[in-house]
Amino acid sequence: MKTSTRITLNTATNWAYSGLRALIQLAMVPFLLEKLGTSGYGIIGLVGVIVSSTELLDMGLRSGLGRHLAFEIARKDYRRFNELASTGLATYLILGSLFASACIILARPIAALFKVPPELVNQAVFLIRVYGGLSILVYFLQPVFNATIIGENRFDIRNYLDMGYTVVQGGLLFAVLGLTSYGLMGYTLVSSGTLVLSLLARVWAAKRLWPSMRLSPRFVRLDAFKPMLSLGSKLFVFHLTRFISIRSDPIIITRFFGPAGVALYTPGLSLPAMADQIIGGFRGQLETVATRFHAVGEKARLHALLIRGTKYTLLMGIAACVILGVFAHSIIKVWLGRRLGESYQITAWFMVGWSVVYLASYAAGTQWAVLMAVNRMNFITKLNVASGIINVLASIYLAGFTPLGVLGVIIPTAILANITRPIVSIHTARVCGLPVRRYFWEAYARPLVVLVILAAIGLALRFAVNPQTLLSLAACVAAVALAWLPLCWWVGFDKEDKKRFGGIADGIRKKIGLSPRNGRVPADSPPQTPSPAGTADDEESDLPC
Repeated sequence: MKTSTRITLNTATNWAYSGLRALIQLAMVPFLLEKLGTSGYGIIGLVGVIVSSTELLDMGLRSGLGRHLAFEIARKDYRRFNELASTGLATYLILGSLFASACIILARPIAALFKVPPELVNQAVFLIRVYGGLSILVYFLQPVFNATIIGENRFDIRNYLDMGYTVVQGGLLFAVLGLTSYGLMGYTLVSSGTLVLSLLARVWAAKRLWPSMRLSPRFVRLDAFKPMLSLGSKLFVFHLTRFISIRSDPIIITRFFGPAGVALYTPGLSLPAMADQIIGGFRGQLETVATRFHAVGEKARLHALLIRGTKYTLLMGIAACVILGVFAHSIIKVWLGRRLGESYQITAWFMVGWSVVYLASYAAGTQWAVLMAVNRMNFITKLNVASGIINVLASIYLAGFTPLGVLGVIIPTAILANITRPIVSIHTARVCGLPVRRYFWEAYARPLVVLVILAAIGLALRFAVNPQTLLSLAACVAAVALAWLPLCWWVGFDKEDKKRFGGIADGIRKKIGLSPRNGRVPADSPPQTPSPAGTADDEESDLPC
């Protein structure tokens, strides 16, 4: 399958999964608030922080393994793949078991640290021990199998598995919590069971995709561990500072305001995070493509991927961030106003802040993919160390010692995200030998014009209509989305973009039996120079980027 076709399929299935997940989450958040209360819902969010924080404890091996497995898949080095995969799994099994055991043993002190209300302590301890401990173990075991699926550029399969997990978990939660009074106990049992099923499904899929996978102690080698640790140690520092600057927010909020404060914070993050799942589906898969280009020395294609990947990611992100940022108060009031009361305004301001943060993230485009592909993470790691320290100190001060209160945690995050973004953009262009002026002009100029025009349209609708009902809100959102489409085509895209996407659209129409535009047969991509031996799948690459 052509690379562009594969990316289109991967992106489409990711959008389908993200849309499904968003619908379930939109119904799930008010449902959980009603069944568990604000403190119970806040406890679930805190357990999520505990589990995700274990990402810091693997010394970055997870990300390092993913990059190296993709590299060996591109070279079709089966033995080296098995050595890396077996060594990674053995390492993860040891680390996961240790950290899961620590979570089980320290469950009660953790509940006390998070100021869990006395009436919920026993349920919270059960949740932390069972779901938290199991989640940590699964979190460490999944990377080998996820990396194999992604290394084959089969994000569509991963998306299908995620869809199944989301539907089964959501359906069981609605049934168990809706029909019983099990509360956090019921949430724990349902979430733990579906998590195990998800792991087994990924094991099966990875082995079907890569039949030569052999996970055995005889493949565990020290020289396979070293390259993972070399890259991983840099990523460890990067993820540590990311945790400090972003994921520590719920912990800071809990220390000053208890779990109820987290219940106001989490919904404000959830919708921007859902949008990021959709947009990240396009951006995330390009890390594998960038690694392949670097592995076979295709520098021009790496430049094209950086430029057009950045442009397309930012254009997609602009629509989501404008809608969520401009209409945040209306969205939260319609969605959760009945359950949060006047406190919905705090949640709405969190959504505004996270929309700003994610917009800066979308401006990064495929920079992370390129830096990972060429294994140049030193500068971005040092920059994130500095910004992370500043962020957490400023968040503690603003949240705990100023009238801003709980909202103080989001302000430093938003400011620093927009300060560091142009610095990283310049660095990435220089690393891959792309003129900075060309990168900024071709990747950012048109999307920024789209942003200004679309934000003006959104603000005009916000103040003219001031939507207070679901119908008026839906109409305003639809109007912004409809304005975004022609803006992307006529302002955001240049002639080359229109040609590429037009060709892809013609190809899709032809595959489903429809006539191409204007009765034309879609033009084939220009002849490509054959890739050097070792390029993955020997595919014809006609990337739209």
